[in-house]
Amino acid sequence: MAILAAPTVEPIVTVRNRSELVPIRGPGLEFVVRCHRRVDAWSVFLARQLFRAICLVVSTVWSASTIVVAQSGRIVSLGLRDAAIIVSQAARYTWNTKRVKRWRRKVVFELMVVILGPGNLLIVIVLWPGWILVGAAIWLVRSCAGW
Repeated sequence: MAILAAPTVEPIVTVRNRSELVPIRGPGLEFVVRCHRRVDAWSVFLARQLFRAICLVVSTVWSASTIVVAQSGRIVSLGLRDAAIIVSQAARYTWNTKRVKRWRRKVVFELMVVILGPGNLLIVIVLWPGWILVGAAIWLVRSCAGW
């Protein structure tokens, strides 16, 4: 409760009318203000010049990076084209070798034996190209009959 109670002693008020800067008010203060303004002007000038230099550097780096990206894309596309040419030539050379020709003949022979061999009529029926004609005939009959 003592904290909320009013103080019994009256506070002493001291008023100082004088500032501590008053003795420097003459030529010393003007010199300091002049130096401060010059430093301020130089710092603003320096900040502007740094901003311009940074903008120049950023624009130069941006231009250089776009050129580098474009040229690297071009180089990669040329490399891929050359690789595709080399792979196609290698595949053509491999396709025409004696071993691959023998292997192709064996695969074709085995396929014909499986498709046309005895007991495999199911494969012949499934792969029969006449199914297109049968389907076309059914479609024609249905469209004419109005089903």
